[in-house]
Amino acid sequence: VRNETTLRAGVEAFETLGAEMDGISLRGKSLRYNRELMQALAARNLLACSRVAAKMALERRESRGLHLRDDYSYIDNENWQVRQLAELVNGEDKLSKMIKEKGYNGILCLIYYFLKSGCNASVSF
Repeated sequence: VRNETTLRAGVEAFETLGAEMDGISLRGKSLRYNRELMQALAARNLLACSRVAAKMALERRESRGLHLRDDYSYIDNENWQVRQLAELVNGEDKLSKMIKEKGYNGILCLIYYFLKSGCNASVSF
């Protein structure tokens, strides 16, 4: 069960690991078939995803599904019936909420959100 103290400690631990990872060096300098580089990039990506997940869990002040908090033990549909989004802006995590639009679910909800917000990105399947 989560609470604000443990979630904050987790976020701080991920940020510390990220700072340590910035200083790693690789023996192999080649960009071709460099397994060590691929593992370092995969580890950096896993760390970034874990840090963002911890920040989202900290921000979500309710219990829902498998996200259980002992400091917020109730479901708060009024404030948290949303999708949480994360993006990296100038090296910083930016979290936001996307209200679920009635009739739009999953990928359709994301496409609707980006079109509504004026995003010029094209989406193809």
